[in-house]
Amino acid sequence: MVSRFSKNLLPMIRIAISVEAFEAIARTLPLGSVGYENSTNEQGQKLIWLDRAVIDRLRSLGEPGESHSDVILRVAPDILAKLRAMRGSGEDFSDVILRLAARGRDPMTLS
Repeated sequence: MVSRFSKNLLPMIRIAISVEAFEAIARTLPLGSVGYENSTNEQGQKLIWLDRAVIDRLRSLGEPGESHSDVILRVAPDILAKLRAMRGSGEDFSDVILRLAARGRDPMTLS
């Protein structure tokens, strides 16, 4: 893992995830919430930059032996279904996530 800082000086961590996991979350993320590199690593994985808190949340949701990709692929369908149900007229997933975050709700679990 490599670290850097976001615009607001929060630590950002680079991780590698499968292309399938990247595609599962890419369309749901608010613009600018995740950085990613255009290329893939030697294993064909996408390199993405996430806030340290998101990495910690992925770890807490993980089960023994699961990779970040495994966790994303396991929780993404449920989260997407919940986001679809919460989406208002003219809203996209990013709007819903930002609205939830503004209310102090965890967009990764919708709790």
